[in-house]
Amino acid sequence: MKYKEKFVGTKGECLAQLRSVFTNLLNERLEVEGEMVEMPDDKELEYKIKYEDVPEMEGSVAIKIAWSYIEEPEEEEEEPEDEFVL
Repeated sequence: MKYKEKFVGTKGECLAQLRSVFTNLLNERLEVEGEMVEMPDDKELEYKIKYEDVPEMEGSVAIKIAWSYIEEPEEEEEEPEDEFVL
């Protein structure tokens, strides 16, 4: 399921909200639309910070944290074939 919340406010309000979001995320009590965010302890996380600035048009900063529940199979190392020399 996808959950999201949207806010509009001043720079100060935005930064205060982000401070609260990260504090709650670090303390494992972040909720989005009433759903607790549960980041796995045993998975590798991928995190990205994206910044775009197009003067006179728009700008954005995005922070994304992602993980996969699907296990990737480990690649088996090929064993060298025995060589016989006569």
